[in-house]
Amino acid sequence: MSEPYLIAHKVRGESAFDIAEQLQVGGETWWIIPTSGHRAYPYWTCLLAQFGCCEVMDETYVRVYSEPYQIELEPPPSGHPDHYSINDAPARRSSQPPSTLESLA
Repeated sequence: MSEPYLIAHKVRGESAFDIAEQLQVGGETWWIIPTSGHRAYPYWTCLLAQFGCCEVMDETYVRVYSEPYQIELEPPPSGHPDHYSINDAPARRSSQPPSTLESLA
């Protein structure tokens, strides 16, 4: 995994901030949220270290800065993938629950 980034991505149709890391999968760069293992689709990124929010002094002490930051964030672009891709899935054809796994396809 790479260094952590602050990202903005679409979550249930709304903009949301999260911490993510880049991962190379084949020839493609994926963004992974390390606390959940979920893939993210950021439309804005910033290396977390650029905020200068903390400094590791030694193995047992970390100094944290409390300076507030304000980030002006635009809404996600139209058609941008949602973190929960189930939101992008087509609606079921029937109101009846599926009776077999094959019927889910």
